[in-house]
Amino acid sequence: MPRALAPSADVASSRPRPGPTGTRVGTSPAAAVAPRRRVALPRCAEVASVAVVLVGVLAAGGGADEVLVLGAAWAVARGIVGVTRPHPALSSTDLAGVATSGLVALGVLVLVDLAVPGAQLGEPVAPLVVLVAAVVLARAVAGVLRGRPRAVVLVDPDDLDTVTTTEHDVRVVGRLPVERRTGRVVGSAARFTDAPLAHEVAEKHADIVLVDPGLGLGTDGLRRLTWELQPTGVPLGFPAPPVAPHRMGVGRLAGRGIVSVAPPEASRARAVAKGVLDRVVAALALVLVAPVLLVLAVAVRADSPGPAFFRQLRVGRDGVPFVMLKLRTMTVDAEVVRADVVHLNDSDAVLFKIRADPRVTRLGRILRRTSLDELPQLWNVVRGQMSLVGPRPALPEEVAAYDATERRRLRVKPGLTGLWQVSGRSDLSWATSVDLDLTYTDNHTIAGDLVICARTVSAVLRGKGAY
Repeated sequence: MPRALAPSADVASSRPRPGPTGTRVGTSPAAAVAPRRRVALPRCAEVASVAVVLVGVLAAGGGADEVLVLGAAWAVARGIVGVTRPHPALSSTDLAGVATSGLVALGVLVLVDLAVPGAQLGEPVAPLVVLVAAVVLARAVAGVLRGRPRAVVLVDPDDLDTVTTTEHDVRVVGRLPVERRTGRVVGSAARFTDAPLAHEVAEKHADIVLVDPGLGLGTDGLRRLTWELQPTGVPLGFPAPPVAPHRMGVGRLAGRGIVSVAPPEASRARAVAKGVLDRVVAALALVLVAPVLLVLAVAVRADSPGPAFFRQLRVGRDGVPFVMLKLRTMTVDAEVVRADVVHLNDSDAVLFKIRADPRVTRLGRILRRTSLDELPQLWNVVRGQMSLVGPRPALPEEVAAYDATERRRLRVKPGLTGLWQVSGRSDLSWATSVDLDLTYTDNHTIAGDLVICARTVSAVLRGKGAY
C-alpha cells in the first residue's frame, strides 16, 4: 500500500485526539457520532409500524400463521429491495423502495399460497396495503422529526464560500477544503489532528459527508476519504451523474466499476398516466378550494383597486404559449412602472425578482408567502396547459434568452410545484434553477412527483424564497 494513501495510525486505531481548543472529542470519533445517529430513526419507525400492523391483524381475528407469514414476507421483501436503497441520510420516506417492497411481499405471499396449499393466509392484499401505508406514514413522520441530515461538505480550497445545489437539502455543519488529487484536508483544520475529517465528523455529529460536485476528486482521493471515515461509520456521498437512480446501472468492465446511464425515457404510457392523474387531482382540488378562492378573491378586490385575478402569458411544453392564472398580488400598474424598479432586481441572468418589491400589495405579500396566489393555476392543470409537478413556468422574454440547453426544460409541461419550489424558489440562482428543472425534465416519474408534492407542503410552511 503506498505510503501516501495509507490510513494514518490515528484513523486505524481510533484513538482520541485533542480538538483545536484542547477538548477531547471522546473515546473515538465513532463514539461521538453514535449517540446522535439520527439517520436510524426512519428504520426504527418502520419496524415499529410493522409491529403495530401485525398486532392489529392478530387482534382483528387473523391467525397466527397469517401474521407470521405476512411479517416474514415483508422482511424478505425489504431484504431484497433494501440492499439497493439509499442510505437513510439520503432518504427518509423512500416511497419507491416501500412500494417496490410491497409488490415483492405480495409475490412472496402468492408463492407461499401456491407452495403450501394448506396455508391459512386469508385475504393478504388488504393487510399488506395497510402495512405499506403505515410504513410510508411512519417513515414520513420520522423524517420530519429527524430534520435535514447534518452534513460536512468537502470543497475545493478556491470554492470555500460557494454554496451548491446539494447543500439546499441538508444542514451544513462544516465545510472543509481538500486537495483534488489526494483528498487530504488542507488549511488550519489539518493541523490539529492527523485525521481532520474524522475529527470534524465527530465534533459536528454529522450524518453524512458530501463531496462538492466541483471538487473533481480522483480515485485515490475518494479511496483515502473512505479510509478516514471508516471508524466513524458515516457514509461518503460523492456526485453522480444528474440522472435518477432508475436510469443508472452499476457493473464491472475491464476490472473496474462502471456506472451506465440510460437515455431519458419517452414513455407514451407514462405521459398519458401523468396527464390523467394531473387533471383528476387538480379538478378535485379545485372543487375543494373553490370556497377559499372565492373568499381570497373578494379580499384581493377589497385590499386594492383592480381585478381579483391576474392573467399572464407564459410558455408551456414545446414552446406553446398559454395564459396562466394567479390571484393578483401587485398593483394594477405593476408592469407600467416596472422600468422604475428594475434597478432593484435581486436575481441574476434572465430572472427578475425583487425581495422587497414596492409594487406588491399588503395582502399580496401574505398570498405570496403562503403560495395561495398560485391556487388558480389548478385551472391551468385541468385544461392540460400545466402539470401539478414540473419546471417553473417561464415568461416569453425569458425563453427568448434561452440557449439550447435551457430550452430543454420546455420538453415537459411547467408545474404548479417542482424541484425549484422545494429547493428554495426565488432564493435560487438562475443556474441552479435551470439545473433543477433539467434534472426533473430528464428523470421525472410519478413516484418522484408524489415525493415532490409531499415536500411542497414543508416548503410552503417554511416560506423560504417566497417573495
